[in-house]
Amino acid sequence: MPRRTITVEDFIHQVIQSIRGRIIEDTHKDFSYTTTVNMILLAGLIGASKFDDKDWGVIRSFLEDKRTGLEFAAIEDKIAAELLKRLKR
Repeated sequence: MPRRTITVEDFIHQVIQSIRGRIIEDTHKDFSYTTTVNMILLAGLIGASKFDDKDWGVIRSFLEDKRTGLEFAAIEDKIAAELLKRLKR
């Protein structure tokens, strides 16, 4: 499979690294940055079908203004917990 390169905003990179670190810490297994990004992207693609106009507005606001009112610590907690729950099955 060919490799692709993307540019990730610094704070998104930090969130991904934090989630990755929590997964590694909890599972005691190594998860590459790429694997972590792919899991998050796939979850986002699946979850996007449940987004309402407000959710898309938050995303659009971030893309346009680089600002958002979201509490990313809570989002990191939820994502990490859900990924870990799925990985342990």
